[in-house]
Amino acid sequence: MTKNICLVFLKLFLSFSAVHAQLNAEDAQKLKKEAKENEEMAKIARREAERYRYLMAADEIANRSTEVNDKELAGLLALQAYNFSFKQKGYSRRSTIHNALLSALKRYGYLPRNMDEANKSTIDDKKKKMTIADAKNEHLRWILSLQPSPIEQIKFSPSGKLLATLSRDNSIRIWNLEIMSQQPLTFLEKDSIVNFGFTSDNSQILCELINPEKRTNVKNFIHVYPLDISIMANELCKLLTRNLTKDEWDYFIGDSNYQQTCPDLPRK
Repeated sequence: MTKNICLVFLKLFLSFSAVHAQLNAEDAQKLKKEAKENEEMAKIARREAERYRYLMAADEIANRSTEVNDKELAGLLALQAYNFSFKQKGYSRRSTIHNALLSALKRYGYLPRNMDEANKSTIDDKKKKMTIADAKNEHLRWILSLQPSPIEQIKFSPSGKLLATLSRDNSIRIWNLEIMSQQPLTFLEKDSIVNFGFTSDNSQILCELINPEKRTNVKNFIHVYPLDISIMANELCKLLTRNLTKDEWDYFIGDSNYQQTCPDLPRK
């Protein structure tokens, strides 16, 4: 009888041991899964931190490009700011990058491009939604209140995704209605703007200005500005003759991984 009791206790012990071992294995598997998930989350966090660092660097480089006197260096810095933003999948109409590219292209005389008065019909007011009904949206009204000068006109792009405002100070601002938290693209003219509008493909903004030069027969003229920063970057690359030197890269960019801003151009 004693032998039978011992066998029963042995079976119970082995059973409990097997259950305990199974629980330990399940716990180990669970802990391993949690560790892997935490590792993936850490990787995502590091990538996002790296992305944010490069986007902030892009903004800083873009701002510095508008401050340097050398137009080629300004163009190279504006392009490198674009490269960082593009690589990190930054906002496609990031205002700091657009302003830097616009400023650089202006230094080369590439912008603003003129369109003669005969082509004025490309501005088609009939296709624009001239309404302020959307401005009843509280968030939109708050954004528009940031204009430094009273708004004279409001127009929508043919796609309905962009909103342009013309202010009394002859500035045009382009807002992305899908991402209202982003700062608008800004175009400032010296001469009075009498009309403006989007091209049918939403890629450019056209401004009709009063001609201040009385010696010409043209009453008004039109400036054309691109809205796509990738097109602006490609055009700027064509105007440059070199890349940043290693010293310039270290001083203005500060990133350990030197790269050619325009791959088809030589180092100086």
